[in-house]
Amino acid sequence: MSRSKSLQAVVAVVIALAGAELAARLVVADWAILDVFVIDKAGKPPCYRLAPGTEAVYEGWVRPIEATTLRINDESIRGPARSVAHDDRPRLALVGDSHVFGLGVRFADTLGMELIDAIGPVASRSESSVESVDDAAETTPTSRADVVNFGVPGYDFTAMVIRTEEDVARFCPDAVAVFLCADDLQKPRCGRYAEARGSMLRKLALGRLWIESQRTRKRKAQSASGGTSGLADPLSAAEVKQLVQRIRTAIGPRPELVFVNLCRPELPEHAQALAAAVSQTNASVVDVTDAFTELSFALGKTAIPYDGHLNAAGNEAFAKLLATPLRKALTTGLHPRAAPPDTCMPRPRDSSAN
Repeated sequence: MSRSKSLQAVVAVVIALAGAELAARLVVADWAILDVFVIDKAGKPPCYRLAPGTEAVYEGWVRPIEATTLRINDESIRGPARSVAHDDRPRLALVGDSHVFGLGVRFADTLGMELIDAIGPVASRSESSVESVDDAAETTPTSRADVVNFGVPGYDFTAMVIRTEEDVARFCPDAVAVFLCADDLQKPRCGRYAEARGSMLRKLALGRLWIESQRTRKRKAQSASGGTSGLADPLSAAEVKQLVQRIRTAIGPRPELVFVNLCRPELPEHAQALAAAVSQTNASVVDVTDAFTELSFALGKTAIPYDGHLNAAGNEAFAKLLATPLRKALTTGLHPRAAPPDTCMPRPRDSSAN
């Protein structure tokens, strides 16, 4: 082949790739969401955290969806600027992954914001000076819950525990709800966001397709190796118990602790370990598996097409489902029957943290 023909072939390949890239950009989502993450260079759990004071637009992961703006405030949580200090409202902390974070919806339509209306009036912190829960029930609630969204997309149970230790505890909540699914109960893994953030190929639409295809192939292989459970590297029962205990140690004995099962544990030992740990830490479990599955699979109605996260209508319906148990948790957290005095002092975020 002559030199000119070789050059023509190279040019043809470049043109074809450029055309494919332009075409891919029309149908592949931008990964601007990665701009709100700070990656742990050492790869230690949780591998990445929300970068305080950042903003990005999320328009889906592979197939584009309606774009939403994500704002991370200086306290490293989603939403507008806020103070860590308590006002008179009872404080409910939500811990979880993208479902709690509200991936794909406006902040006003996230589960946490919908819960404020769904829970409705509750006793304020000053009204909690009555002697017992029974006495408090006779008072007329005059406050709304202060719901704080500590969700981070892609977090597993280990990462949620670290999030609780680093951020939730310093907010001194009156109740904490941890949202779990079966695949969260695996050994720490960095996940798609950390992996993609570290690759320069993410700058190209074709690169994003390649990264996701490789990750999908890897996950299928891992699921196959996990047998019927689909968990390639599950936590041991002892590790599950230790993680639950770490949450209780971080928040202290006073706040009410609730585990919300979005999907039931696939391994019997996980279910048994959670039940035992919940009992030992004076926590409770709310199982919403069936309802959450129904909401998640109603694409276009209560879930986002091509995405699977709940949309505004889905979060509103889910909040109504959770309102009663979480209202009870707030009431119990404010009026514990047998707990030491509340000595927790809210403190600002450590600026030296990642």
